[in-house]
Amino acid sequence: MKVTSVARFGLISVLSLAGSWVLVRAAELAGFWLPPVPWLVPGLLVILAATVAVLGYQVRRFLAGKNPTLDPLQAARTLVLAKAASYCGAVLLGWYGAQVIMGIDDFRAGQTEPLVMAAIATLAAILLGGVGLVVERWCRLPPRDEDGLEGAVPYSEPA
Repeated sequence: MKVTSVARFGLISVLSLAGSWVLVRAAELAGFWLPPVPWLVPGLLVILAATVAVLGYQVRRFLAGKNPTLDPLQAARTLVLAKAASYCGAVLLGWYGAQVIMGIDDFRAGQTEPLVMAAIATLAAILLGGVGLVVERWCRLPPRDEDGLEGAVPYSEPA
């Protein structure tokens, strides 16, 4: 599994921002308004980012030989969780970023809460995506020797 690059993270964020802006703008033109972002959203994103960071730090210690009791399957699951967190952070960055852009007009009209909450959710999405990218790199295995048989017992044909 390849590590998610920062360029891919940015591309997904930009595509999500463009798509979300079109969607939110079309909804507004049709007479529908998005409800403001609740405080629960950025709080949950921060808790999720902290959970991914703690699990990733355990894997980092395992790969350094300081936590030998960690199950390798848990390390693999942590890698998958980190990859999902980076993609989720990129998509949510675009979604809440579009709400920030759309909330600028409301901010000029005196309504500050929708813009502030969308901006806080955008920052929480950046945090989640950034933690996902870092933990993905923490879960990388060190390179093997040329044969890929470092420390392995050679196979011999039975007599």
